Amino acid sequence: MKVKRIIAIVTIVILCSSCLAGCGGKKDAATQDGIAKFTWWVPLYPAISQTATNFGELEFYQQLQKKNNVEIEFVHPPVGQEMTNFNVMIASGDLTDIITGGYYNGGNLEAIQNGYYIALNDYIDEYAPNFKKLLDSNNEYRKAAVEEDGTYSQFPFFRGDNFLLSWQGPQIRKDWLDELGMELPETIDEWEKVLTAFKNKGVEFPLTLNLKSITVNPTSMFWGAYGIGGSWYEIDGVVHCAFLEKGFVEYLKTMNRWYKNGLLDPDFYAQDANTHDAKITSGRAGAWIATGGGAMGRYLKAFRESNPNAKISGTKYAVLNKGETPMFGFKDTIYDAAMSVKITTACKNPEAAVKFLDWGYSEEGHMFYNFGEEGVSYKMENGYPKYTELITNNPDGLDMSIAMVRYMASSYGGPFVQDKRYYEQYLQFDEQRDAVSKWSQYKYSNQLPKITYTLEEQSEYTRISTDINTYIDEMFIKFVVGEESIDNYDKFVARLKEMGIDKLLKINQDALNRYNNK
Repeated sequence: MKVKRIIAIVTIVILCSSCLAGCGGKKDAATQDGIAKFTWWVPLYPAISQTATNFGELEFYQQLQKKNNVEIEFVHPPVGQEMTNFNVMIASGDLTDIITGGYYNGGNLEAIQNGYYIALNDYIDEYAPNFKKLLDSNNEYRKAAVEEDGTYSQFPFFRGDNFLLSWQGPQIRKDWLDELGMELPETIDEWEKVLTAFKNKGVEFPLTLNLKSITVNPTSMFWGAYGIGGSWYEIDGVVHCAFLEKGFVEYLKTMNRWYKNGLLDPDFYAQDANTHDAKITSGRAGAWIATGGGAMGRYLKAFRESNPNAKISGTKYAVLNKGETPMFGFKDTIYDAAMSVKITTACKNPEAAVKFLDWGYSEEGHMFYNFGEEGVSYKMENGYPKYTELITNNPDGLDMSIAMVRYMASSYGGPFVQDKRYYEQYLQFDEQRDAVSKWSQYKYSNQLPKITYTLEEQSEYTRISTDINTYIDEMFIKFVVGEESIDNYDKFVARLKEMGIDKLLKINQDALNRYNNK
């Protein structure tokens, strides 16, 4: 273990010379001529990278700076190297003023203790009245925002309605089902028959998935059928770990059988998002799991242009017995760490930074972050902010998902509360709205809420979980592709216990108990 840490530290030091170029060479933040200047480290999200190389090129961020009388130098890590680039920045001490994301391995509280982020408690009352009002009016937001010891460490991204929480799920080629005289599959047995029929029809990838990490991205079309949620989930206040549950063994048996029978894409653990999408839009895949907004919208639009006879339908999450309500689907949390924003100790004007970030929680900021500029990207019609054709039928031919990221932040996030009216319009097609309705039918959330750990718990959790997650990801692939017999699953569980997974279970249970009592 010590050797691994030493190697990691040496690697970071070596990478500093090359990766700091990705950090952009931070300029000192200051205030000149009444304009507050900041540097902001933020990942260049996939939808944005298709239309810009820097946030500063986007109309939304250009207007955001003007409205707040600030000047921002955006610093983007190389796509796919976000964690490495972040660690290099931390190791070098060359911090930007503002940082987006939950990349600090020890959690926000440890980052504050170690002198990287600032605590916001002393600033909120005077410089963040909108954020304070929001937290005072909504206890769920407050519980998600506050750290274990009462520290406010960030300006969070919140989803403002339950309608926004179930935004991805199973999708299938409905036209092929119609050709085969088959109904939308509900049970595992029905799914297997459908995928087999697709294979016999000549479909190259009856089921394609993008499961590079089962622990980091534990969303499955089929887990819930076997009574399991995400990696960590709760049922009636009791925390469960999927990999310790008997149902996970049955899930692995199914996936292994589908892999051997050619029903599952052999690249399910290796392909990137672009390859995954290309298989779908080129008509080489029969079923998959993806978002209902950007992804399904892109697929439907692509088929309308290239293959008008193609149809896509969402399906409910799978069950074992016909007519059952799915035990688990996909339900996101109201708080998203990946899109929440921190102020670092390098910031020379934290008061101005707090004021700037607080604006997103004001009424004006809420409308701008979610809908852009009134009269440009939306118009008020009977009290409803309706997107203009600049967004829905872009004159330059931009896909709606691309047009949206140019003029607003609602489709990915930031320091504001997401408005459900954005999603109502993002779902342009009836198929999308029908899919989201189906995906919302389940008994339990597949995730824990935004629990927080004490510093001691966080340190121990990070130490234990890093190796455990790597081991689980490796073994999951081996079980599915047959490199490891599923008969050895008990040995796998025994090894997890040796590595300390029961300790993680206890830490999560204690944290959940405290969260519920906040």
